[in-house]
Amino acid sequence: MDSLAPAAQRPSSKQNTLPSDRSRSISLILPAYNEEDVIRGAVAEAIAALETVAEEFEVLVVNDGSKDATAQIVQQIAASDPRVRLLDQPKNMGYGAALRRGFAESTKEYVSFTDADCQFDLRELDRLMFLAKNYDIVTGYRMDRQDHWIRNVYSGGYNAIVRNLLGVKVRDIDCALKVFRREVVQSLTLHSNGFFINSEVFSEAKRAGYSIIEVGVTHRSRAAGESKVSPLQILPVGTSILRYWWNRLMFPSGASAKTNATNDNSPSFFKSYWATAVLAIMAIIVLGTNAGYPLIEPDEVRYAQIAMEMADSGDYITPRLLGEPYLDKPPLLYWLSAASISCFGQGEFSFRLPSILAAFCTVMGLFLIGRQTVSARAAWIGAFGLLTCGGFVLAGRYILTDMLLTCFVTLGLMFAFLYLTNQRSLNWKLATLCCAAAVLAKGPVAFLLMVPPVLIFGWLTQCRLPSMKAWIASAAFVVLLCSPWYALVISQNAEFSYHFFWKHNIERFASGSNHTQPFWFYLPVVVAGMFPLSMLVPWAAAFLASRKDEVGYHRNPAIGFGLLTSVWILSFFSISSCKLPTYILPAIPPLCLLIGSAIDYFMMLNRDANQTNAFPAIPQRGTLTLLLLLVPVCLIVAFVDRGINLWFHATICAIALAAVGSILKWKTPKFQLAPGWIASAAVVIVFTLFTWSSLVPTLASQRSIQAAASRVWAQNKEQPVIFFDHTTMASQLYLPSAEIHSLAIDQEAELLQLLQSHPQAILVASRRASNLLPELLEGVSKIRERLGRDYVFACDNEMSANRTANLGVEPTIQR
Repeated sequence: MDSLAPAAQRPSSKQNTLPSDRSRSISLILPAYNEEDVIRGAVAEAIAALETVAEEFEVLVVNDGSKDATAQIVQQIAASDPRVRLLDQPKNMGYGAALRRGFAESTKEYVSFTDADCQFDLRELDRLMFLAKNYDIVTGYRMDRQDHWIRNVYSGGYNAIVRNLLGVKVRDIDCALKVFRREVVQSLTLHSNGFFINSEVFSEAKRAGYSIIEVGVTHRSRAAGESKVSPLQILPVGTSILRYWWNRLMFPSGASAKTNATNDNSPSFFKSYWATAVLAIMAIIVLGTNAGYPLIEPDEVRYAQIAMEMADSGDYITPRLLGEPYLDKPPLLYWLSAASISCFGQGEFSFRLPSILAAFCTVMGLFLIGRQTVSARAAWIGAFGLLTCGGFVLAGRYILTDMLLTCFVTLGLMFAFLYLTNQRSLNWKLATLCCAAAVLAKGPVAFLLMVPPVLIFGWLTQCRLPSMKAWIASAAFVVLLCSPWYALVISQNAEFSYHFFWKHNIERFASGSNHTQPFWFYLPVVVAGMFPLSMLVPWAAAFLASRKDEVGYHRNPAIGFGLLTSVWILSFFSISSCKLPTYILPAIPPLCLLIGSAIDYFMMLNRDANQTNAFPAIPQRGTLTLLLLLVPVCLIVAFVDRGINLWFHATICAIALAAVGSILKWKTPKFQLAPGWIASAAVVIVFTLFTWSSLVPTLASQRSIQAAASRVWAQNKEQPVIFFDHTTMASQLYLPSAEIHSLAIDQEAELLQLLQSHPQAILVASRRASNLLPELLEGVSKIRERLGRDYVFACDNEMSANRTANLGVEPTIQR
């Protein structure tokens, strides 16, 4: 016997149900398309071979819409031999459709198929039938293959892809000589109409647990006719592989998919209002605690200044910075900030409130909408995880347009997914509304972040996409909602179109401006931005990589859509030359939902010890890592701010006690399940809260030049504040009643005039300007504050008349 290469050595579970002396019967399927030159010989050879193999047989010729005389020839043969049947397809439906038709209409104990090109010696079926007694599927592999070398290259690449992507361990997947038990092949769920059918058969058989064995068979050159395999088949076959892998193996849909709406076994707590309330309270505490610290330069002071000027002037069309049009960004952040300070007064918290609310809505939306697509517990864990991502929390407490974009893109894409799965028009309308808001927050980039994932997901899953009418209506709504502001700002600022659309969108994307970074820049940014949740990325990777059916059962299409969204956003911004860490914030919420689903499965649903303990030390090691990181954080706070308060001590004690408790339970088996994760989660949330409500405010207070100037000016409010080669942005907030002068680096004479009349004035100078002061002044002013490259001076020297005379300065002041 030829050498055997078993793909699965486990014998058939049904081998003992068939008596060894039972008469063998077989159905042979011959798919045929325009095979009039070879079909007569193929049928004759099949009959001759089957007469020596089985006592009963039938030859099923599936005419796949042939345009030649193939069907007529088969009809003539069938008229004289009832063992031959013609199955006529209404049109050319494809190789896979022909085989599925043959499988469905087979009546014998075994089912085999081969091509009508006579490339296989069907007398070798006897060997395959012998093995079929003990195996569910027997497949041949071509020895000394007689195809053209190009086709061999195609076949080798295809086999490698299928083996690695689908986990099918068969050396020659498309060998057209196979034998199945009829009940086996008819039980498989097959959908392919093309050449992917062989791969689908093996993959479904593997999933069903059927045994497979391979045996070498003789391969001959094609007798006549033309092969139907060509390079034109690469794209459709590749598409079939990708779609099958995505929808059947990675993120199964339909009745087998686990969704909250159909089969959510989460504890009642996660479905109750209590879960929503607890999450909302934690979000408010993490995002809102001590958010009134000084504004951070340059972004926060810039956006705050624009909002203040908008509120003061009442001009809500043209954003202005220090009186000049600022046309880099759309106005939504400025509108919301102006409204906030109008309601709550000027203050750091008022300026940050729009970002805080956007982050809060993102967290709550991820849970409330997410529990409609995954389990309620997985959605809650994912939303909680988002609340611990350092980059997300920092952006949520920062005056920045990117958090508004993240909020609307996240919610819009989740509503779009709901529409794709339930076809409710309300969800599509909500997605459209979110897209319009995102355009007002960041610009046309919102379209590029939201539309492609919907189209790609629709192509992959072949779900029903919105009609062309719906797309046009949505686009019209977005234009209708956003165009009034764009039209008005263009009418008032002729340069807006070039400056905004070309320079700050297209040109900046292509050239990178002053933020050029390498292609891989965002990979470490995502890991750092999601810390400490990123410590669970290996867990999520294992969840995605597992080929076990019970794991795939919990990877539903919502997780796939989220992963697709994140990959698209990361890829889009990685292609761009201009890269800033905050750009990829919209990619973080879907990744959190993926990690939440992985934790939900491994730690909550799967009680098998071997599975549950796949990563047993993660809670303990994560807790220890945070404890070690807490040491430098505390040292920084203690060094920068000597006035450590009660909140500082209470926080440190809480984290230390929780961490010590975790370490003491290191060996306890129960700690590796829910109790351990709950304890670790408590440490994470306290660590996050302390970092962002204590460390960041402390650093911001010590590094804010405006706050430093305010502290110095508060000691002598009669003196003016002079900004020498330094911006006065946000000075209205910190120096509300001060006499403020702004001088450029070349206005040395004006500086001397002011200092002559006000020798104790407060002087705010850039590093470049500070280097000029020793030469400019007779005697060095006393440095009161030094922050990075900027300095705040409280001047205490008397100006020399000779010095001012030499510079030709008159002792007068222009205010």
